[in-house]
Amino acid sequence: MRGRQWKVAICVLVAVTAAVGWVYLPLLPLAVIVPVLWARADTKWAAIGCMGAYFAVATATIVPGLVRFFDTNLLAAVGLWALIVGVQLLPWGLVWPEDRRWRQAAMVGALVVSSVPPLAAVAVANPLLVSGLYLPGAGLIGVFAVLAAIVAMAQSPKLVVIPIMVSLYLVVTGMPVMAKDKHIRSVDTTVAHTVSKTGVLEHLAGQFALVARAGSAITLYPESALGNVNQETVTLWQEQLPPGARALVGGSVSRPRGGKSNVLLEISGSGAREVYVQRFPPPLAMWRPWDREGYAAPWGSPATVDIDGRKYAVLICYEQLLTWPMMEAGIEEIDGIIAIGNLAYARGTFVPVIQKNAVYLWSRLYGVPVAMAFNE
Repeated sequence: MRGRQWKVAICVLVAVTAAVGWVYLPLLPLAVIVPVLWARADTKWAAIGCMGAYFAVATATIVPGLVRFFDTNLLAAVGLWALIVGVQLLPWGLVWPEDRRWRQAAMVGALVVSSVPPLAAVAVANPLLVSGLYLPGAGLIGVFAVLAAIVAMAQSPKLVVIPIMVSLYLVVTGMPVMAKDKHIRSVDTTVAHTVSKTGVLEHLAGQFALVARAGSAITLYPESALGNVNQETVTLWQEQLPPGARALVGGSVSRPRGGKSNVLLEISGSGAREVYVQRFPPPLAMWRPWDREGYAAPWGSPATVDIDGRKYAVLICYEQLLTWPMMEAGIEEIDGIIAIGNLAYARGTFVPVIQKNAVYLWSRLYGVPVAMAFNE
């Protein structure tokens, strides 16, 4: 009995260490060991405890953000966080078989189910997202290769020494720098939720002047920088843009039949156009299918956009943490990634770090540069 308790303790320790990797990337290669520990657990509850520890620690930093975002108390935020963890544990709890001969197939099934809709809309911290640390530039082939490696480790546990060595190597050498897109200039902001859109423009006045002096043709601004998309807000931005310049900026569009869309807009002196519609807004916070005032979740909308002959995958905030949006975009040959977010609610937490790390992982996996703009 004591030996079994030690095995459970080691499983939880590895899972927690791997989860910390979402903040400190050199530890994240250990995430591929967590499904292996789940597959080799002696009991169902030990398996669930291992995966639960991983998901709980990986997502715990959102609790203070939930308090601010929903303007609620700590107890309610913890309850919502527990719900998020519980939903992510569903496939892992449901498919764990007593018969060890079926464990590897069940593990693959849980990983796949967590990576595709509908569960992909809520499944963050997926271990497959670390594929870029093992096979940079490999794209979707790298994801399937890492999945095969996880199966191999489940068959031969001695192979777990490989992710341990990779993690130690990254701790010693550090992480390579993320490549920045040279065709799009990015502007970060530090604007509170309570600031009006006129105030946002005043905040960006100096940036507009820099754009004019630098001669930048396209500049990327964060999610929600435009606010509600209408003729008035578009005109305000057009008046501020230097001649010949274009702005890629996040905004909220109200639809004629009810509901809203979180979009990336391209604004120039000649007009404005929707470049991308967020396909996976965060559930409850924005996507509420029962609420006519909620945000739409058009999962079938295009995953990539063309800007000046270059194909970009676009990730708006929450989408950066999911596997499906970038896996779908990876079916096409992309030239870069555009990532925007509004994380003012998460100021002082690790949420911005985790989201930027996720963007970094996607950039590494596909071997493409990133244009990234956040409001913090």
